[in-house]
Amino acid sequence: MNAKRTHKGCWTCKSRRRKCDRAHPTCLSCSQRGIACEGYGVRLRWGSGIASRGVFAGLDAPVKDAAAGREGEWRKGRRRDLERAGRMQRQQQREQGQGQGQMESVVNGSNPETETGSEGRAADVALKDVDVDEKLFDEFCSSGINILCAGKVDDPNCIFKNHLPVLCRQSEALYRICLALQVLVSPCRSDQFFEYFDMALKRFRLELDRTGAAQLADGTFTAGLLLCTIGMIRGTPWTMHLQGLYNVLLTKGLTSLRWQPTPIRAHLLEVLGIMDLPMLTTGRRSPAFGIWKRYCRDRVDPDGIEVVSGLPKALLDLFSCIDEGTVTEEDFWNWPGAQGTLMECQLWEAYRLAGILTIRYPRLLLPPWAQPSRGVRPELPPTRTLHLPSTDILVTRILSNIDAICRVSTGQEGQKSLILNATQYPVLVAGLQSSTVNGDPELKRVIQRCLSINIRRVRVNRYLYGILEEWWQADGKTGSIHEIAEKRGMELGLF
Repeated sequence: MNAKRTHKGCWTCKSRRRKCDRAHPTCLSCSQRGIACEGYGVRLRWGSGIASRGVFAGLDAPVKDAAAGREGEWRKGRRRDLERAGRMQRQQQREQGQGQGQMESVVNGSNPETETGSEGRAADVALKDVDVDEKLFDEFCSSGINILCAGKVDDPNCIFKNHLPVLCRQSEALYRICLALQVLVSPCRSDQFFEYFDMALKRFRLELDRTGAAQLADGTFTAGLLLCTIGMIRGTPWTMHLQGLYNVLLTKGLTSLRWQPTPIRAHLLEVLGIMDLPMLTTGRRSPAFGIWKRYCRDRVDPDGIEVVSGLPKALLDLFSCIDEGTVTEEDFWNWPGAQGTLMECQLWEAYRLAGILTIRYPRLLLPPWAQPSRGVRPELPPTRTLHLPSTDILVTRILSNIDAICRVSTGQEGQKSLILNATQYPVLVAGLQSSTVNGDPELKRVIQRCLSINIRRVRVNRYLYGILEEWWQADGKTGSIHEIAEKRGMELGLF
């Protein structure tokens, strides 16, 4: 007699109709029988058959590499589904109209042929909408996605771009959010943004409701991060969404053993950690959660580069400890650097020096709740025994590196780089030294040029420059940069 079939066991026990003890990472039932346990991972709906359409058409299993090479196939599948459904609907209506059309026209005074034609036109309109959405998504994959990274255009190592087609197949909300992002960064379509954004937000909420106690899918996780990104680009408050996403992750097993750090999930968690760093958001109203130092510091690649910020992960480790007062100016000064291109090294040098100023003047750069109570020296020039540069020298060196990046970015070689996306933080750090900047017009011109030539982030850079101008006019003697942003109803991400 066969054991009762389980619906929550591993895939091997399910197929053999055996009782599973659901042990992780492999069940004991399989181990005792000496057979390979296929695990508990989510499988696509077709199970063990042959996929009939979409990105996995013709495959007997969802092979990740094969899917990545056919990223356009799944959108064709969506179109074929709609076309097939439209043809079937029109055929059924024609068949019904032949048998009942005359009777309905006598009783109701209606024209069945006209009604059938209107249904067909509605299906045609739906197909046209699909064409528009597919065009928008293609634009996002080819150009709009560049607003999210600080590496190279068409970087083959960009894990987010490589996984995007599979993630969108997994999450309809992510697909809709990508469309909303592309509409947002397209000046000719800006009037359609709220229509796309509302639809994306509804889909995201539905996906969250359907997950129940299950682990949050990578596609839905990515959708939540991009919702925060939309808020950053628009300059509207967004960290409450970040807090909500973090709370959802905690309830879905972030701190439990069942959380599997796959490459894409580890990348998404790092992006969440960067968004959470308090010094990288101006006007932030909700406290940080310490995500980077809790979940991102223990890793296999200590010398790796984080692709969204464009920064070495070892340098981000230092920034993650500023608010707790366990890192000093000397730690940034002694950071050995990392191997990279000339433009990358200039960016990292600007960040390293900006980190020193952040520790030296926490009141200027950190919101009140993030200012450390220990381990930070008073806001005074360094003594000779420290052998660290003065504030004026640090400001000049930061902006000289930024100026070099700007000059290269305007040339043909610079068109292949996205490093300008990552220059906002060091520019703000240098710009807050109002006495130094007001005394040297050339420094102010460098700041203005850097914030104006980055057409990918022109909206938020315009907001940031307006806040800096107000700060310069007051000569830094009234309020704080965060108070100015809050008064304007803004939360600006600096990455």
